[in-house]
Amino acid sequence: MAADDAREQEFMRFIEPAYPLLLAKAGLWKSNPAEMRELADKAARALSAVAPVDCDAAGFQRDFCGRSMRTMPASSMAPSIQEKEVLMMKPYKDTAPKRGDIIVFSSKYYASPDKPVLYVKRLIGLPGEKVELHDGTVFVDGKAFSVAPTDRTMTDLFGNTARILEETTPEGRRYRTSMTDQAVAGQDEAGPFEVPAGHYFVLGDNRHNSVDSRFPDQFGENGFVSAKDVSGKAAIILVSPDPDRIGTLVE
Repeated sequence: MAADDAREQEFMRFIEPAYPLLLAKAGLWKSNPAEMRELADKAARALSAVAPVDCDAAGFQRDFCGRSMRTMPASSMAPSIQEKEVLMMKPYKDTAPKRGDIIVFSSKYYASPDKPVLYVKRLIGLPGEKVELHDGTVFVDGKAFSVAPTDRTMTDLFGNTARILEETTPEGRRYRTSMTDQAVAGQDEAGPFEVPAGHYFVLGDNRHNSVDSRFPDQFGENGFVSAKDVSGKAAIILVSPDPDRIGTLVE
């Protein structure tokens, strides 16, 4: 057996008994044992790929080797991450978040100012940068993110059809976003925002259904995310209502 296969089998022995609990927690219980094992196998392969090389399944079972799991609380990151999907998150440790990362953080929300809320958003603006949106296009320090259409659509939270687009940062980082054809006040035209030191500007990929840095009165610290509140970035999808998405590496 190849080393990679042995590592996958080791992680499979760890996750197979735990996977039904993960599915149940997400409200996605499966009654077919064969189907359950197939989904667990996909998750195990992904885990073995993203776990640190010095982390075996025993270490992962003990403390996740520094990783953690988070459930996507809403649809604000669709199509990249769907509501109720369970993510494996990895910490940054000695590296800093980069533009385009999907970061996980706790932040204040106007509806519950005394209790920080867990968020998952796309990092768009770094400290010292100026971010603005014009007709839905993102600009950072005057440089536009390119946007290209795809042949895919999705249905948003309100039953509207949203186009799925491919957005590319000036550095060449690519990912999918979604927008309806109807412009939304305060979302397609926003800014400019000057990102303060020690903070980030974030957006949801579901651009017409996301509370994010465009709303300084409702989100974070005047709309920004403090670097100290970032706990890590999304790495893989462990559980999903769509079986084909299980094991997907998050871009």
